[in-house]
Amino acid sequence: MGGIDPFSLFASSFLESASGFTTTGISTIVHPENLPDSFSFYRSYTLWVGGLSFVYLVMALYYPETKLAGMRHLLGGGILRFKQLLSTISVIFAIYTAILILLFIIFGHINILDSISLSFATLSSGGFVPTSTILNSVNPITLALIMGGMIIAALPFAFHFGIFSKEIEATKEVKEILVFIILITISIILFLFIESSHSKNEWLSSVFHVISASTTTGFQFVDFSQVSTYGKILLIVLMLIGGTAFSTAGGIKIARLILIFQKLINYKKNATTFNDDNNLKNKNNNQPTFISSTAIQFRKRIKPLYKSNYKAKKLQKNNDKLSMSMVPLDKYKFHILSDKAFREALFVVVLLIFFTMLTAICIYYLNTNTINNNFIDVIFETASTVSNTGLSAGITTMNLDAISKLILSFNMIMGRFEIIAILYIFISNLRR
Repeated sequence: MGGIDPFSLFASSFLESASGFTTTGISTIVHPENLPDSFSFYRSYTLWVGGLSFVYLVMALYYPETKLAGMRHLLGGGILRFKQLLSTISVIFAIYTAILILLFIIFGHINILDSISLSFATLSSGGFVPTSTILNSVNPITLALIMGGMIIAALPFAFHFGIFSKEIEATKEVKEILVFIILITISIILFLFIESSHSKNEWLSSVFHVISASTTTGFQFVDFSQVSTYGKILLIVLMLIGGTAFSTAGGIKIARLILIFQKLINYKKNATTFNDDNNLKNKNNNQPTFISSTAIQFRKRIKPLYKSNYKAKKLQKNNDKLSMSMVPLDKYKFHILSDKAFREALFVVVLLIFFTMLTAICIYYLNTNTINNNFIDVIFETASTVSNTGLSAGITTMNLDAISKLILSFNMIMGRFEIIAILYIFISNLRR
């Protein structure tokens, strides 16, 4: 290894490791088939470990306890402990992996070791491939199997658990899944229209890469530097949006966008109602006007005005929401940012876009002489890493400078923890 700068070697190694454990799958290795079989398997294994560990961590920290308790029947026993949760996730994905391996061997005619590696990469939403030629439009069956696996991996874990058990109702997840499928369908149509010259003969390739971007898996076998600017912008948006919540996919997540949209719509409706009610003339100016508590989640908690009123106290004891609505109209204040879930979702959206643009500017400045002044390609690259997708427009190569590689590695780690988790560690006010 003489003649190689130690810092550059470290940066390249760190990028490959971060890419594996964050399930990003972007790589500077052009011909992975030249690697030893054991190392090739290890690369896909890091995707598997990183993907399942992330699902386990997120579910353990954020998933409703009532739904976690309902999952105990799959393995038996009492309350679903962390160890049982990890076992449940591992068992379900192991079943998926075994099925996908068999399908690759039977219909894709892929040897068993490559089938295992490809299955790990698919179901973990990674992008490492065992050989550089394993993905191509010549074998549509293999592409179809991978597309199915990518979509499955990007679905919420409650959906997977519901296949094996009927103990959990995943009504919210079904809504999110429908939005996700609609988004993919519309995106495929748009991409086929934008890249009509390419899609005329390679429509399956276009469909494959749109799904790869939407699920943040990152499989690719085309040169994205040759894709039009509008096509890249569409893929950038898809990568940043990502898959569904509580899945191996990265990105903002569909659930957060649904939450933001619903909160803004409800806030607008309640603000309109507030303004209309405030304009009503009251017969007795000393008598306060009351409004519904439908927007209670958008304002800070205000103590009831009538503390001495026995009826108000009784209502507060029996129904806290009703008593909280018994406040004078002129004291009622809307505070949409006081809703913690909305605030967190908004933070993730803003910060993900912010880091995409900030790191793109840094990398563009550091590599002005080598990237042919194509700033959109740099944005494509940074969006791909911060969303843990792994698609590349040709920026991430061995020729990329060491600082830029570390910046991309930083993006992967920040994106895997969805930025907000890291901010919680260092900023205590955000946890309130």
